[in-house]
Amino acid sequence: MNIQCRHVVLIASLVASAGLPGQGRAEVLVYTSGHADIGLGYADGDLELHWHFSDEAVVGGQTIGGGEKEFGPDEIAARVPSHRERTRPAGSQWDFTGTTAGGKLWVLPIAEDPSAPFLGWATDELTPSDWQSITWSMTDWSIPTGGAFSLWDLDEFGGPQARFSTANPASTMADNTFPAILGSHQHFAWGFTAEGVYDIELTAFGTHTVDGFKSDTATFRFLVGDFTAVPEPSSLTLLGVGLTCMVGGLRSRRNRRAAPVVDEV
Repeated sequence: MNIQCRHVVLIASLVASAGLPGQGRAEVLVYTSGHADIGLGYADGDLELHWHFSDEAVVGGQTIGGGEKEFGPDEIAARVPSHRERTRPAGSQWDFTGTTAGGKLWVLPIAEDPSAPFLGWATDELTPSDWQSITWSMTDWSIPTGGAFSLWDLDEFGGPQARFSTANPASTMADNTFPAILGSHQHFAWGFTAEGVYDIELTAFGTHTVDGFKSDTATFRFLVGDFTAVPEPSSLTLLGVGLTCMVGGLRSRRNRRAAPVVDEV
């Protein structure tokens, strides 16, 4: 990285640390729209959770461009915009969301909204024949007081099937885990019941046919609704410049294998 880029990334990291509450993460970029996945790779005997962006995704105020890119879990915060606010439907089948019927629910949808993140779950960097299975798990969280986070699928009749829930009623789901479909990717709805910062700790684990049991744990950050801790647009522009400088230094992975998209709606 050249000296000019070093300076820009340093400034961007200071802006990000000042603008985003919590852990003082350096070089945090805000993901605002386009397709991305919580990705899972395998390299040098280790599973690796990461953000995996398509080239049309908007991160740090600019389009990724130039092919797909990957970032570490603590380098990105996904923005759940205020216009994604919805009202929770009636019916006990929605209790896992952690809010009552008619309550507020900010949702990243299963079907793409061009003005919001379209975030999936991907194992298509893995070779299916190398694995007996892979499981996604939510293992911890830090969320706004009074808030709740949930993840759900829809069955063929449009009814929700909970995958994760910080409310976690035992009658709906047992352990905040669900099986991955190897060599593919899936999309679910992401729900948040209050504005603020959500840090969701995820664990992926499975058994490699040669190397045995493997796992990785990482925290992914979401910024929900309107609140003053989010960087101002000028700051996002600066972060976008930092992104341009950072792209050249990203670690490379093998290209994603061609695989079917599993959109369960």
